[in-house]
Parts: sequence; C-alpha cells; structure tokens
Amino acid sequence: MRDWIAILILYVLALGLFRVLGGLGSAAEAFRRWGGHSSGTRVNPGSSS
Repeated sequence: MRDWIAILILYVLALGLFRVLGGLGSAAEAFRRWGGHSSGTRVNPGSSS
C-alpha cells in the first residue's frame, strides 16, 4: 500500500513540475527550435577520407 502512495505522490510532483516549467506549449516550442537547429546544414561536417 505504501508503494502505491509513493507512486501517486511522485506522479503528482512530476505533473506539478511539468506545469511549472511551462506545460505542453513550451515543450512543443523547445522541440521545434531543437529540430530546426539540428536539421540545419553544418559548415564543417568533417573529412570523407
């Protein structure tokens, strides 16, 4: 029973932290920026030999 209570408390804390950090909108924006940055062309990709 204590295990379930601990899991529930950790779940609620994780949801609260996610809410404090900005929620789904901020997460989507971060992924969009990361994807745009990582898909850009690289200036020096390295040598092919």
